[in-house]
Amino acid sequence: MIKYVVKRGGTMHQALNVKLPTTGLYNPLPLPSLGLALTDAKDMYEEQARLHRGALCLTATAGGIAEAGCALDADLAHQAQDALESEVERVSGLASKANLLASMFTSGEHSLAEHLFDQQLLK
Repeated sequence: MIKYVVKRGGTMHQALNVKLPTTGLYNPLPLPSLGLALTDAKDMYEEQARLHRGALCLTATAGGIAEAGCALDADLAHQAQDALESEVERVSGLASKANLLASMFTSGEHSLAEHLFDQQLLK
């Protein structure tokens, strides 16, 4: 997406406008960390979906129909569609990993479950 933004006349600052979380959000525990990664992936999906709707001039007020007089950008819509597909895969993968780890936590001691989860990821 960075190459596309720069190609279209944007700047690196626009392409890399990343909001860093506050230091209080850092959590070294694996399950809450997977939850934060899943939340970030869902937010990225929503952003890509907004970009896709904007490229096709679709708005919620228009009932899913393109606005009159809006210039469609088919190339950007195609790029956003590809990004949407990868975000869906990312969200699905993170959700399945979080569910697997949560199901492995059967007692108060999580170190063995975390070890087995790490071994599962390395396969």
